[in-house]
Amino acid sequence: MSKELYSNTKHGNAEAIAILGAHKQPRGIEKYIRENLFDNYIIYDGKTDKGFCTKCQKFFDVFDVKHNRDGMCPHCKMAGKYKSKGLRKSMVEYGSILVFFRVGETIHAILQLIKRRTDADWDCILKRGEVPLETTVVAVYSMDQGRQSMYEHGTYFGWASTNSMYIPQYLENWGRVIIHMPSFTKSIKESCLKYAGVEAFYERWRRQPYRASVNAVIRFMAINAKYPQIEYLSKLGFHKVVDSKLCGASTYKALNWNKKNLKEMFGLETNDIKLLQGINASLHQIAIFKRCLKEGWHLTAAELHAVDEAMDINNERSILAQTTVKEWYKYKQKIIRQEKGVNYRVRSDYEDYLKEMKALGYDLTDKYNLFPPDFKKAHERVSKIYRENQQKISEQAVEKEKKRIEKYVAKLKKTYEFEDSNFIIRPATSRQELINEGSILHHCVASYYDSMAAGRSAIFFIRMKSSPDTPFYTLELKDKEIRQCRGTHNSNMTVDVKEFVDRWHKEVVLAKKKRTKAAVEIAIAV
Repeated sequence: MSKELYSNTKHGNAEAIAILGAHKQPRGIEKYIRENLFDNYIIYDGKTDKGFCTKCQKFFDVFDVKHNRDGMCPHCKMAGKYKSKGLRKSMVEYGSILVFFRVGETIHAILQLIKRRTDADWDCILKRGEVPLETTVVAVYSMDQGRQSMYEHGTYFGWASTNSMYIPQYLENWGRVIIHMPSFTKSIKESCLKYAGVEAFYERWRRQPYRASVNAVIRFMAINAKYPQIEYLSKLGFHKVVDSKLCGASTYKALNWNKKNLKEMFGLETNDIKLLQGINASLHQIAIFKRCLKEGWHLTAAELHAVDEAMDINNERSILAQTTVKEWYKYKQKIIRQEKGVNYRVRSDYEDYLKEMKALGYDLTDKYNLFPPDFKKAHERVSKIYRENQQKISEQAVEKEKKRIEKYVAKLKKTYEFEDSNFIIRPATSRQELINEGSILHHCVASYYDSMAAGRSAIFFIRMKSSPDTPFYTLELKDKEIRQCRGTHNSNMTVDVKEFVDRWHKEVVLAKKKRTKAAVEIAIAV
């Protein structure tokens, strides 16, 4: 195994480097890696009829074998595929192993990426009697009571601390990720996590894909170090609570993680905690149970399961703000039976119904309004009224905007309208005028209507005096400054148009401050 274990780890976070300095590779780790991290191959030389087992690293005689055929090592009795020494192109394998050690009660872990050079030269294997392994450290972990930290190694910046504890996801593409069980078991025994049930937790998770199981263990250890209560919850069988905390899922504020006493943590009596324990309650179920208890409904285990399946108290907050869990649960089941509806659609429809009822000013403390006997008919009736009401509001808003724009344009005309012997400049008066202007001159002035309507800028039309209704140039004025003036296809001003615009800007826009105001100022006055 490579002696350059820390050659890539000598810069970055000082604590990470100190942890690495205190670490020594455990005895027998190379054998453990060969036996547990990689698949077994039997590399053979057809000319000399000699084979080599990558598991036990021993040579033996082979006869009548073929490349990729299944075989077995006579020494370690491990099955493996035969690989011809001349056909092992690009046989480089990767895997990762998490190695533990302890300093006092603090437990540390070193995540190592292992590279097995199965493509090594046959003469090299004959000489060394082994397939070479190369090691790179990719992450360092440290866990003590109330404190946990992780450091990940980067190519350019060395060791850097992370915000959470995890096994880097990219390792999924680099083979298996395993735990070095001898160092794992030995380190935990005298550490701050000796009573945390870490080994039992690993047994529960070890059938998951490699990275998932190791990731769960490292997070479980970190959360145990931060929240000692996890130990009690695990031993009491609240595995769903522990798993939710590990995955960073919503905790629904079901438990007070600042409390160390179990009753204070749950905010419940012992009998209620035992009921929840008996069903391995999730955080969502605990939150439902506590809310219902507060509302005067003491749920049985069967009722709790039914309510938990029927609703999500996070997603249905707006509904539960109007009623109790019991009332909403029963009414929801009634709607589902009446309409043969789907759970999530019923919730969505009822939320729409409440929103419309509130907008129309109905009294939702009236149970008849809150829980109509025929929800479908009530929803259709309220939706129709709501649509009609919205249409009226929309029409009123359009009319109001129209009047405001007319008043705004009248002030612009009075202040800024100007002409000479060749040209006229006047403000745009409506959205339709902007659309027509943009369509004929092939530019995007139509998109400026909202800015004009809000008074952020003013749009003016420049016309030839001989053709006052024919689009010629379009100008934007903002804060007394000419932002742009464009002709057909966004063309720039001609010399004579520019002279006219400059004269208008100087003699009308900037002159006589008492009489003239900027477009924005006019909008504010309006």
